[in-house]
Amino acid sequence: MDADSTPLKITPVRRRNPWLNVKLLVAAGVVVAAVGFLVVNAMGSSLAYFHTVSELEESGRGLDGELVRVGGDVLAGSIQREALSSELRFTLTDGQGTLPVVYSGVIPDIFSEEVEVVAEGTIGPDGTLVANKLLTKCPSRFEADRPSG
Repeated sequence: MDADSTPLKITPVRRRNPWLNVKLLVAAGVVVAAVGFLVVNAMGSSLAYFHTVSELEESGRGLDGELVRVGGDVLAGSIQREALSSELRFTLTDGQGTLPVVYSGVIPDIFSEEVEVVAEGTIGPDGTLVANKLLTKCPSRFEADRPSG
């Protein structure tokens, strides 16, 4: 080597951490936000709360035609089925208040007197709930036996 030449210094190449890539972080954030939105949106309808008849009467909700969900028991002796139509009329109660319900549609198999139901619909001008959905609770035969005493 001659005196004029200086040895070359080799500097190590620093590799960037791939997780610190701004484009990758933005894309991951968009995907996480989209999945979160879809999950919340899908769960929203299935987690809808229902009111009892008394709660609905006290709140005054549903009187302006808004969609309401009301839960309670079918009052014994109140079921009326129209012979020439699929219309079903019954009274819903929570033990304190009552609400007349009219429903046209497929009637659940386990629908009968004193069965717990949730009816969804709008309240008409005469105070009758015009239901477009009718759900019933599973009968007590699926519950564990209670000790007699």
